[in-house]
Order: sequence, then C-alpha cells, then structure tokens
Amino acid sequence: MNKKGISPLIATVLIIGFTVALAAIVITWGVRFTETTQENVARETDVGLTCSRLSFDIESVDCPGTSPTSVDVTISSNTNQEIHSFIIRTTDSADNIGVDNDVYALDPLTGLPTTVQSLDGFDADEFRYDISPVPAALREIEVIARIQLPGQNPATCQAGIQRYVVPVSHINCYS
Repeated sequence: MNKKGISPLIATVLIIGFTVALAAIVITWGVRFTETTQENVARETDVGLTCSRLSFDIESVDCPGTSPTSVDVTISSNTNQEIHSFIIRTTDSADNIGVDNDVYALDPLTGLPTTVQSLDGFDADEFRYDISPVPAALREIEVIARIQLPGQNPATCQAGIQRYVVPVSHINCYS
C-alpha cells in the first residue's frame, strides 16, 4: 500500500492559518464587547451622577373636588437639573399600591392637565395623578424622578424618590 498524507509544510501552514483566523474572530469580538461595556458604564455613570445631584420636594398633596379619582401633587425642584417626568406611587390604608406613569402638569391659568410632564430646574409645578381604583384612605404618596440625558432614553433615578405621608385631613377626601 502506498498511502500518502499531506506534507508537514502544508499542515503547518493550515494550522497557522486557522490560528490566525480564530485570533482575528476573538479580537474582533473582544473589541466590540469592550466598547459596548465602556459605553454602558459611561451612560450609567452619567445617569448616576445626574441623579445624585437631583433634589426635589413634595410641597403639597390636594384632593381636587372636580375629580374623585385624582390627586394634585405640588413638586418643587431644588437644583438646576430638569426632571423629565415622574412616576407616582400611592399606598392606601390597606397597603394596596397604585403606580401611574402618566402624570400631567396642570396649566396654572386653566387648572387643566397639559401634556407637559417635566419640571425645570429651580421651579415648582402642580401635577395631576389619576388613581385607579379609588382608595378608601390614602396613606402615602411616593414621587420617583426620571431624567433624560442628551441622546439617551429616559432613566429612572433610584435615589430620586420623595415620600409624602398624607395629612389626616386629606385621608378620606375620596369617600
């Protein structure tokens, strides 16, 4: 029998070729992975720093007589950072939690809800929150700030939460 294999020179060239191709694939993946990770870390750092400088207060909570399913919350900003929008979470006396992402500012002249949800720096505004279902005894309201940095989607500030314990005079304004 006369069996012949590939020559050692060709085998060496093939092994080197496969090694170079595999190294190129791993390096390309590594570069993309590193760039994506750096971008994500930079974005999260920007959001974290902006949220850490954010400061706002809940000035008042009122029950408007015109709507049995609404709460008007007056919020004031203590920094120059614009707050893009709010998430409002309510807790009633039975520990039922309601969450609303659709919070609207009230027009100061007409008192009607507008499409504006943001709060400029060092400003105060009244926002309307629709409660569903209507609580028998509203106990607490939490306002969670959301910011939007240029070129990014809105981000929720985990540290940007203010709690307001509803005064006894307002607890049963829906009954």
